[in-house]
Amino acid sequence: MSEKIADFLDALQGFRKLIVMLLLIAIGVIFRIENLISGSDMVTLLQGTGIAFMSANAIERIGDVIKTHILSKNGDSGQ
Repeated sequence: MSEKIADFLDALQGFRKLIVMLLLIAIGVIFRIENLISGSDMVTLLQGTGIAFMSANAIERIGDVIKTHILSKNGDSGQ
């Protein structure tokens, strides 16, 4: 049972940025439906969250490439 929980948490770890992004969009849509924010505020929210999401993914991928390059130059397999 604890192994299944650990596997679920590992899978969830990979989607943490996506989950935050979807939650922000859902909150924004709810606020827009309730007329608590204007359309331009909704666009600003989506622009900010989109840029943050893409930037975080890009930085993570660039870091992986750099780490792989350094490990290959050192002759280390990373294990």
